[in-house]
Amino acid sequence: MLRYFYFLWLLTICGLWRSQAQNQQPSLLDQIANHQQQWFRYTAANQAEANAKIDRLKEGIEGQLQAQQVKTEIQQQSLRVVMDKMKDDIEELKKAIVDPKPLNSSLQIVSQPPSNLFEKIGSRYFYIEKHERANWFAAFNKCRRFGGYLATINDEEELQAIYPRLVAGVFWLDITSLATKGVFLSTRTGQRPPFFKWAKGRPNDKNFRCVDLYGPGMYNENCFDQYFFVCQSEQ
Repeated sequence: MLRYFYFLWLLTICGLWRSQAQNQQPSLLDQIANHQQQWFRYTAANQAEANAKIDRLKEGIEGQLQAQQVKTEIQQQSLRVVMDKMKDDIEELKKAIVDPKPLNSSLQIVSQPPSNLFEKIGSRYFYIEKHERANWFAAFNKCRRFGGYLATINDEEELQAIYPRLVAGVFWLDITSLATKGVFLSTRTGQRPPFFKWAKGRPNDKNFRCVDLYGPGMYNENCFDQYFFVCQSEQ
């Protein structure tokens, strides 16, 4: 009989122990393992999102690089055209020195502004090209061949005297930031021009480094654009 009661007591103890074990909170090791699993899932999701962002960034950079490469190739081609023209003119000038005959090209150098080329506007002489357009570099060269320079404007009074003589269009001036971005100088003096009259919102893009006159206002534009131009006499 005693053994029977002892057996019942053991069964009761075992039942109570099993019930307590089931009701106990997870152990510390279980909690650590659970947190590790959550961290791994969070890290994997963040890594996937970061990789997607990197892929999109790479695509954007590659597109920008391709666009810049195309732009550079176009500018280099335009510069090669100008350089080739200058080489042809130099060769023709060499021939003229050996055999001084009238030049067939537009390279003729004039020591004095022809009366039918430069006209007096205000107190100075100017030539306004109204028929042929050229990029800024070609316009600069043509003014030098005429015995002058691309024009700068001294003041508002001179601008108002020149403006009525301009046809509808855009005209290059001797103002550029080719030496230093954002610093606009005259190539003739190497200094700031005596007069600016920027149009509203200009200068804007520092990559637009040559200045033209459109209406009564000045704009910074791409130097390879084709516009009319204004020359001034050296005298």
